[in-house]
Amino acid sequence: MKFISFMSTTKGRYIRIGGGLALIAIGGVKGRGWYALSMFGLAPLLTGALNYCPITALTRKRGETASSSVA
Repeated sequence: MKFISFMSTTKGRYIRIGGGLALIAIGGVKGRGWYALSMFGLAPLLTGALNYCPITALTRKRGETASSSVA
């Protein structure tokens, strides 16, 4: 649960953005079949940019709010 709590913090958000940018860069530099990696990199980039953590959303119990899951 510590990992899930960490990924919903600001540092976790920056890690998702950085990881997404890294995947996009690697896929763009390698080219050809590696473009799929660039497409996969869009997911962490967008979730970080939109401040949405899908891991937290998937593990949160029904009816539980984001503020109560961090406490």
